[in-house]
Amino acid sequence: MKRKKENGEYVCDSFDIEDKIKNEMELFYCKDCNSDPFTRNQKCLNFEKTLEQFHVDQGHVVIPYSKREPSIEELFTQGMNDFLPQNMAELKELIRKCTKYDVDRVKTIDSDSNEFNNNTKGGFYAYEDKNTSQHFAKDFVSDIMLPAHVYDGKESCGKWKIKGCLETDLHSYGGAYIKKTLQHCNYKGCRKCATNSIQREARAITNRLMTFCNLKNNRKVYLKENRSRILLHIVVSIPFDENSIYLTKPGRKKLRARAIKLLKEFDIDGGVIIDHPYRFSEGLESARFSPHLHLIVTGWLDGQKVKELYEKTNWIVSNISTIESSKDCYNLSKYLLSHSAVFMKEEGKRSSEHSVRYFGECHNKKFKVVDVLKHSITGYEQLDSILWKRKEIEKKDNTYKLQKVSYTHSIINQEIKDATNEYFEDFPEGNVLKLAKSLRRYIKPETDFPKDNPAFPQSDPPSMEFLQMRFDYGDSQYDIVQSVYVNVIFDTSLDELCPECSLKMQTLAPPNDGWSEQQAEIIASLLVDIPEDVTMPIDDVTEFDYLRNTGISLLGIPYFDFDGKLQHDTGIYERPENLDLLNPKLYWTIIKNTDAQKARYMFKLEHGRSPTIEELYETIKFTKSHIVNKSDSILSYF
Repeated sequence: MKRKKENGEYVCDSFDIEDKIKNEMELFYCKDCNSDPFTRNQKCLNFEKTLEQFHVDQGHVVIPYSKREPSIEELFTQGMNDFLPQNMAELKELIRKCTKYDVDRVKTIDSDSNEFNNNTKGGFYAYEDKNTSQHFAKDFVSDIMLPAHVYDGKESCGKWKIKGCLETDLHSYGGAYIKKTLQHCNYKGCRKCATNSIQREARAITNRLMTFCNLKNNRKVYLKENRSRILLHIVVSIPFDENSIYLTKPGRKKLRARAIKLLKEFDIDGGVIIDHPYRFSEGLESARFSPHLHLIVTGWLDGQKVKELYEKTNWIVSNISTIESSKDCYNLSKYLLSHSAVFMKEEGKRSSEHSVRYFGECHNKKFKVVDVLKHSITGYEQLDSILWKRKEIEKKDNTYKLQKVSYTHSIINQEIKDATNEYFEDFPEGNVLKLAKSLRRYIKPETDFPKDNPAFPQSDPPSMEFLQMRFDYGDSQYDIVQSVYVNVIFDTSLDELCPECSLKMQTLAPPNDGWSEQQAEIIASLLVDIPEDVTMPIDDVTEFDYLRNTGISLLGIPYFDFDGKLQHDTGIYERPENLDLLNPKLYWTIIKNTDAQKARYMFKLEHGRSPTIEELYETIKFTKSHIVNKSDSILSYF
């Protein structure tokens, strides 16, 4: 309030001064720009006007700013801004220093070495127990799982199938032989069949690597430069700041290619790569994402080059052990496979990504391995087929005849260094059957073995016997354009052979006209009574036929329940018991896959054929029942 002085001037009383100060300190802000607060008299930096006037001139609305208490989100953001890294380089450095995820070179090497100080054979069973209970389901990231965690199995998994020999003219009493054995889907992700699948793959790895190592030591057959070779078990650890690349299929392909390229710096010929996506806590209580590659290779590692590689690239290459025998190779392979990666199948693909790959000179395209039954007359046919397929090759629109075959007959009793090799040469001149007849001397059919589970124990394979063959093709013996290597491994097992004629027994099915109810009851009673994996004679051969003759029914491959009743494999897997513990991506992928399996089977029954991808998409119906009791994160993912 103003009042007049005696001399005629006006002055402000104390109330007027307070109003002026309050007016100058009052805050405003632009509603349209959501600007920072400003006072009424605050000037623009670039214009001779107040901020208030500037915003008004722009046609914006300026309103008083009322200060409020900051929200929890704002306080959290403000506090975290003082802590969080400001760029990607700072983020990587911060994570690298984190104790939990430290990948220091020495610690990584020690961790990998300590893992294999223990008995790997015993370690396999520890992982087998955890896998069977699907213990690690909660720890999986992206589409990367472990054995036995994908499905609980099909209805046919672990049930009975019948194998037999119906060649009555080769049997003295005119009857047939049958054997009841377990059926497996051979999928590593199946809870019921994972162990069987791992054992099969471990044997395949052992056969390939043992013969490859022997070939590298065999100067007479191998054309390229070679020296004395041993099998090495090594680990290649991916740098931490590249781990995220492993989360996608293209990324994994890129990392494997990078690892193989880096290994070319060493004296390594080739071998097998087994993906390990996780490392495990003590006692296998949990798994954490830490991708690394286990390799079994032929060659040597130079310690100085290993050090230089780490300093240059941060990739760690660790030499774990040497492998001396097929038994050691088998046990190590089985152990490594027990916690190797299992990748989910992509939508529309027939098979999933493989976690076991051969590389270098051991690659499938460069190094062929085939099995031949040593103690069966079926071995004659298998050997003839191998040679007949290789009588000529096509190359650049030209056909070249087989000119020369060099081969060794090799036996490894215990260790690789003790292998015996007999060298031979043959010039077929177009007559490969003559050579096949000569090689038949290595086939020795047996018919006097016991019928009660005569197979050699899987954990203790017998001596390895094989032929290492080099096929030379060209216009003449002196004009060779290409050489092909084939390794013929003699399978000495007896468990699939007919005890009387030694033919390989095959899967049996009901005859095309099926069984009557009375016949079905008789067969069921027979199957329940006979022991498992024991070959038994039967008189009435009309009760069965070879599956190859009857064809696979639209209902699916036949199998038998434990009560002996005939069933058919639908190809539909059961969802895993711990499905709800999986991350959203895996959860929905498994649901979609199982729904696709059901839709495919129903379409096949209705139309008599398998659906196309387009027809399958139209058939699949996703219902609201899929999202019952799922969290918001699952719904958001969808």
